Amino acid sequence: PEEANLWKGTPEQYYQLYEVASKHLKACFPDLMIGGYASCGFYAVLGGYIKAANSSERTEHFIDFLHGFLAHIRATDCPLDFFSWHCYKGVAEALAMDTFIHNVLEANGYGDLERHLNEWNNSTRADRHGKSYSSAAVAAMMCTMQHSHTDMLCYYDSRITASAYGGFFAPLTHKPLCTYYSFKAFGELYRIGTEAACSWDEKDLCVLAAVSDTEKAVLVVNFSENTHPVSMSIGDGFVAYRIDETSFMDPVNISPTAFTMEPNQVILFLK
Repeated sequence: PEEANLWKGTPEQYYQLYEVASKHLKACFPDLMIGGYASCGFYAVLGGYIKAANSSERTEHFIDFLHGFLAHIRATDCPLDFFSWHCYKGVAEALAMDTFIHNVLEANGYGDLERHLNEWNNSTRADRHGKSYSSAAVAAMMCTMQHSHTDMLCYYDSRITASAYGGFFAPLTHKPLCTYYSFKAFGELYRIGTEAACSWDEKDLCVLAAVSDTEKAVLVVNFSENTHPVSMSIGDGFVAYRIDETSFMDPVNISPTAFTMEPNQVILFLK
């Protein structure tokens, strides 16, 4: 389509570019992972995502481009070590795209392919930067996508200058915002290393747990405008850290046995 600014050539010209570049790079650097193509998203599978800069023709083009790309690399035996894509919608929409991608890759013989959501941001409104909504939004996305087909998430972005996308830092003071601390909290689970099974019965909440021989952690996210009483059966000895627009992973005196989560709040329990 005319408004496609990232690639002005035909789809076939891009497929040929990928064929030549991927084969050359793989021949020169056989251990290098070669993949792509950083699709701008699959909003058409959400039931017709339309806005001024993203017409329905454009989103349908993304679908056609994917099928054409996979057909070409399969026919020409191109290397493809990972598939990458973008999403600038919410958690449910990202999951829908994840499922769509999985089904298409599997149908084309790439079911085991590594997948990278290498651009995502589900809180791009400037008036939400530094707000509890944004820190809860990114925490909910990471917790939910942990159980998706996607292997890697790359948040866009962490720039310090003023931007609709830069959600980590205040542009004037350069100090971290609450969104930054949601990533830090998730990083604690990643550092501990092994996901632990957990379950919950409240649709507004997301919960993720990690365990090692010496440490335990539970991350609880209330990504809603509702206040929720919460009780958990994880034992005693945990230190709680709260994340919202007024608490930047600050320790709070609450017990995991029974506590209340305010709207759009994140709490990390560490032991």
